Amino acid sequence: MHASLYSFSKNKHGNGLNGFVDPRLGWAELKFGDGKFFTGFTGESLGVLVALGDIPLDVVTPQMAGVVGLANIIPPADFLEASALSRRNRAGFEMDKFSYGSSLPAASNTTYVLRSTSNRRADLLIAFRVTRIESDGSATILWRKLRSYPKPEWKRTH
Repeated sequence: MHASLYSFSKNKHGNGLNGFVDPRLGWAELKFGDGKFFTGFTGESLGVLVALGDIPLDVVTPQMAGVVGLANIIPPADFLEASALSRRNRAGFEMDKFSYGSSLPAASNTTYVLRSTSNRRADLLIAFRVTRIESDGSATILWRKLRSYPKPEWKRTH
């Protein structure tokens, strides 16, 4: 699988975002590969995506339908709650007539919103729009930060 990684919290892309010892501990919040977007794949991170459809990036707000549920997520208090949320995100779920998940198919001329929460690192609400998908499988996106939240901290339970 050819994949591209991007960190909205670091404004960087590429494999340098992987963790030094363990790639799951990297900083990337979004991965694109095999025609899909993935999030919540690094250690102690949660991510959920929603596709809003063919709407302009500049009209997306935290208060609009499809986004408000992501904007109002409260980070987990502990590792068990984080694990439960991660399982829910991977399985996908429906809310207010929108489909959410930690992976979604990528489509040209489509605007997405991402909520990415990483324990002790970052918590962001990002809107991005796919302007094109090339025949080689690469994608071009435009993005903007809708909101930053305080760094979450959930406790590990052993």
